[in-house]
Amino acid sequence: MDRNSNMVMKMINILSLSIMMLFTGCKLENPTTDNIVGKWIAKDGAVFQFSKEGTFTTQDLPKDKFLPFPEKYEDTLFSESGKWEMKNEQGRWFLQLYFTKSESLPLGCATQIYISGSKGIMENQPPWYLFFWEGEEGGSRYRFTKKE
Repeated sequence: MDRNSNMVMKMINILSLSIMMLFTGCKLENPTTDNIVGKWIAKDGAVFQFSKEGTFTTQDLPKDKFLPFPEKYEDTLFSESGKWEMKNEQGRWFLQLYFTKSESLPLGCATQIYISGSKGIMENQPPWYLFFWEGEEGGSRYRFTKKE
């Protein structure tokens, strides 16, 4: 082999390795219900507890982050229960939450909490975290991490 052929082979090897690493970094991994079951805590102490049976409880959730008309609920915490199910729309995973009717939610409430990965170029690899958008979508995230 001459010097040019050697150089071409090295470049092909480097390119092949780069492509392989790129695809490994983009590996798609989907969350499962087993990944969700358990206790999830936000930095401010708010808690979600998800059961295998599809029910959940909450503790100290800030109403202004979860309910419509946030200005009405500023600095108000609530603890509730309800049912949950995992859904996927256009490649985006989320939990559909159905809050039970209660004194603080006389009509009940339905909302979503998104699932995202902490690793991978597309944030699609565990460890998973749950989040609500704070304000506009694409802005900061109100995050929950799982506590085993």
